[in-house]
Order: sequence, then structure tokens, then C-alpha cells
Amino acid sequence: MTPEFLKQHIQRNNSNNSIYSNQHTTTNYNNDNDSSRLSASLTSATTPPLTQTHNASRYMTRNDANSISGYTPPASPAPSATPPPCTPTLNANVRNRIFGEAALAQMPKATSTPPTTAGDIIGSVLGDFGIWQLRSVLILFLCKLPASWFMACIIYTAPEIKPLTQYHCDAAELTANQSVTANQCYVVNWSANVGPNGTSTGEMLSQKPCTQFIYEDNFYSFIMQYNLVCLREIFVAWTQYWHLFGVLVGGVIGTKAMLKLSPRTVYIIGAVLQIILGVVTGYSTDLTMHCIFRCLAAIGCAMMFTSAQAIFVDITGGRYRTGVIILYDTFWSLGVILLPGISSFFNNWSQLYLGITFPTVILLFLLQWTPESPRWLLKNGNEHDVYRVERMIRKAVDINERTFLIPDDFRQQIEKLRETLRSQKPPATWVQLWRGPRAKHYMLAAHVALACYIVNYMGMLLNLRSFGRDYRVPNTIAMGK
Repeated sequence: MTPEFLKQHIQRNNSNNSIYSNQHTTTNYNNDNDSSRLSASLTSATTPPLTQTHNASRYMTRNDANSISGYTPPASPAPSATPPPCTPTLNANVRNRIFGEAALAQMPKATSTPPTTAGDIIGSVLGDFGIWQLRSVLILFLCKLPASWFMACIIYTAPEIKPLTQYHCDAAELTANQSVTANQCYVVNWSANVGPNGTSTGEMLSQKPCTQFIYEDNFYSFIMQYNLVCLREIFVAWTQYWHLFGVLVGGVIGTKAMLKLSPRTVYIIGAVLQIILGVVTGYSTDLTMHCIFRCLAAIGCAMMFTSAQAIFVDITGGRYRTGVIILYDTFWSLGVILLPGISSFFNNWSQLYLGITFPTVILLFLLQWTPESPRWLLKNGNEHDVYRVERMIRKAVDINERTFLIPDDFRQQIEKLRETLRSQKPPATWVQLWRGPRAKHYMLAAHVALACYIVNYMGMLLNLRSFGRDYRVPNTIAMGK
């Protein structure tokens, strides 16, 4: 099929289709103008191309189609626009019939998400958490390590010893009619002499507690130094009681002291007390003095971790503040886990006290990176403390790489924050927490739950020595976890 033939065929189809499409209008043209319009409409130049004009394309190849001038391939139909999905809505009347007025009033309303940073200038420029807060929090967390060692050191300074195998009553000063009981706790007076096997045929006249003991153990515990065996064994728990009492008193003293002294100052005082009294406790030669100094050392421990918490709560914000409060006691557990390793380097209880006291000296060296509570200084300090806060926050913001957030009137905003903090009402006291509807129930439940936790956990931890030395290390690590 030649291109000339195809061109003639296309023109013939165009003419026929044009006549067919316009033949119904020829009967209406009666004048000359209408006839001229009809003749013009029958020309192929003015006739619009119809679908039939392209029917010949099915017989053509690509080369044939390119050789025909004026050939236009068929256009694809335009895609129909898909209407967007319609979301049904309910008007007020329909909603009232379905839900009711009461249900509509209780439906939650959309609220904006609150900002994560604090609402004052310090929280805005410093942020909730950063590198500076991370460094400060880790340093403050370290005070929990010696606190846990002073609490649980009794497991290793006073391990349980057994009669006959590890201690026995000193029989050097016994008379011929005296013998020692099987538990090595009493000296018995007989009416007749005692035989070589330790028995007597006479009648028992009286018995008295043994006062001199001989110990056979590689570790010299304070049980051996104070002869806390037999009836005096209860004084081991008595020394632990004074430590727990010191923790209670130290928490109260630390909280009250922070009304006048800054938390960092209270932290330093507690560290110094812990170092001095820890050494004195380890070298005390009298049991009464040992209990007193151990109580005072516990006061220093409590002052440290009470003031440390006040500092890192002030410099953090948002969910990070909740996180660091929860993770604070993980360093207590870490200290309990490390205690068996520390005790393995010493064979004397006095040396062990030095070993658990020395790390606090490192905390004094880290004081140059231990921050102060900025809001406490603004609320309770003088004009110089305002300058200290500004300088501290600028350094912290520089470490956190947030210097672009410091406004030009930073000093003025700090002074404004100082006035706001000083005008706030004081926090509620412990007695005021018991007031209000059902407040007594909640407070009582919280105190009972905390008491049950303390009794169960501390009771199991401090009585690990009763399970024997063979399981002391794994049990201590398990209690730390």
C-alpha cells in the first residue's frame, strides 16, 4: 500500500463524513448566504476531523505514517478526575441525638502540647538536659556509692563466725572443777573435778558467761575486737541500728540546713563529716564510741545524697528530671555490687572502713565540676549570687552549645526571675500534706508501702551474713541487682 493511495483514501473519508454530518442542515438553507455557508462547510479544510479519519492508521507502519504530512496520531482520552473522598460530618442536632448533651460536655477537647523546658529564663536557655547536666548528674550520683558501702559494710566487717571451728572460750584460767559448755558461751562450776573428756561426775553448782575467747579466722572482724559472740551477738544489730538512725537524722538535718545554706555547701559539709568520722569509726576501740561515730558518719552520708538530689532536680527539667530521679538509686545498687570486690583487698575491718571512706576524697576533688543550685541562689542569695548564677549559666549554655538562645537582656531576666522566686509561697510542710479529702489515706498508704519496702529489702540485705560465708558474695551481688 503506497502513501499516495493512503492520502487519497483519507481525503475521501473526510469528505463523506463531512457530508453525512451536515446533511440534516441542507433543507434549512433557502437563501444564497445559507448556500454559501453550506458549500463552505462541505470543504475538507473546514471540516473537523472525526474518529474515522484515523481508521487507516491501523493499516500503516511507522515509516508510512511518517511519510504522510499532516498526519496526527490519535489522542488518548483524558483521564477523568477522581473526586476526593467525602468525609461524613455530623451537625449539632444529629450529634445531640446520638451522644446527648452530657456526653458531649465530657468529650476531651484538643489542647496544645506544653513546652518541655521550664517556664523561666534558666530553663529556656539551658534546656531540659545536655552535656553539662549529664556531667553534673554523674558526679552527684557518685555520692550514692560510699553511702551504700557504709550501710552494707556490716556484711563484711562482721561476718558470722561459728563456735569450735572459728572461736572457742579461753580455758587457760579454768580451775579443775570448771568446764565450758558445748556452745562455748558459759563456764560451769562442778562439785567435783572435771575429767579429761570435759565431763564431771559431780553436781553442777553454777555457770557464768565466758568473757575471754580465742578466735581462729583469717579476717579480723569487729566481732573479734569487741567479743560480740554468744549473748553479746545482739550488739552487731545494735551498731546497724545506729547507722539507720543516723540516716534518718541526716536527712532531716540536710533538709533543714538547705533553708539557710546552699545545697552545694550542705553537700561539702556532709562529705567532710563522712571522711573524718569514717576514719574515726574504723579505729574506735570502744563499742559505744563505735556506735556514736557510725551514727555521725551516717548523718554525713544522708546530708550528701539529700543535697545532691536537690541540685540535679534544679538543673534538669521535663521527662529528664523524672529519669534522673529514678536512676539515682541505681548507683546505690552499683555500690552494693562493688562491695565484695572492695572487701577482698582487706583482711581487717578497720582497713575496710578506710577503703570505703577514701573514695569520698575523690568527690571533693570533683567539686570544681559540681554545680550549685541556681534557683536556690536567686531565691536566697545576695546580689553577688546573681552574678554567680549568670556566669554559671553562661558556661553551662556554652557547653551545651546553646549560646544563640541567650537574649541581650539576660541579666535583667535573671533579676526578674529572682523577684518571682522570692514572691512565691513556701512549699507545703509535711503536716500540711495530711490535710484534705482522702489525704490521710494516701499518705498512710505511701508510708506503709515505703516501710514495707525498707523492712524487706534492708532486712534481707543486712542479714546476708546469716546465710554463711560460702554464699555471701553471690547473695550480695544478687541484692544489688
